[in-house]
Amino acid sequence: MNSPGIGQKFIQGFRRCIVIGFALGLAACGGGDDGGDDQGGAAGTQPAPSGIGAAGGTVQGPNGSKVVIPSGALAVVTAIAVDQSSANAPPLPAGLTPIGQMFAFTPHGTTFAVPVTVTMPFDPASVPAGVTPALFKTNAQNQWERVVNATFGASSVSGQVTSFSNFQAVTDPDFDSSVVRSNYTFSDLINSGVGAVGGQTLQRGDEIVSIDKDLVDQHEFGSAHFDSGFAFFDGTRLESNEIANGIVTSARDGKTFQVATEAPVGNAANRGEIVGSETELIQRLGFLKEE
Repeated sequence: MNSPGIGQKFIQGFRRCIVIGFALGLAACGGGDDGGDDQGGAAGTQPAPSGIGAAGGTVQGPNGSKVVIPSGALAVVTAIAVDQSSANAPPLPAGLTPIGQMFAFTPHGTTFAVPVTVTMPFDPASVPAGVTPALFKTNAQNQWERVVNATFGASSVSGQVTSFSNFQAVTDPDFDSSVVRSNYTFSDLINSGVGAVGGQTLQRGDEIVSIDKDLVDQHEFGSAHFDSGFAFFDGTRLESNEIANGIVTSARDGKTFQVATEAPVGNAANRGEIVGSETELIQRLGFLKEE
């Protein structure tokens, strides 16, 4: 097999996302009955349902596997189970090598209002030197996808997810975060009397450097009369907090990225007033085109 050389061509894709909150900034400136069944006990009593409900809890599985469900993740009591099983799971994509047993967190398709934490064992001896392990799960289309921000310990891996399915720890030799490079800025926008113009750059990300982890950063532009919550790609959320936030994220593989901005409180009648914000992400993806 030939090693990559000078003759191989690299293609760079440029992605630029700019969101201007001027219009939003102007808007912000304006101001049961138990049924009486008597079977199996006294009249009017019901057996208590078994499982995890709105209060949350922890369910243990074999070989140290488990799931921790926080309060508010489930609205109804659900019989949660963790099993070492690959039944009905699709085959792994080419290039992914399992480094442990597959686990099924059931009922499949169960969704959670807030992320839950799954933990399962893997075999560290199966991970080649210099290769970063990864955690994959099946999605609603029964296809394998990476669990972002999975944390690997000495012999177990944990990840936060919002749905149940099959989970598998793997190695992915084709995954190389060194070809993903990002830089980003948070800037304010100044009222010029006939519109908003660029102001000063308030915060800047590292210039064109390789990232070996997920990029998640935010900046507070100031107070806001109105702001909305934001859902990060890893399942976590920033709730509405009356602060105008700028947000930029990018997964290590470059396949998922987010850019958002909100306008701070400002007086549209005053020139020189900060009435908007700008978040900019420039991401470069280098990849090798193979026959």
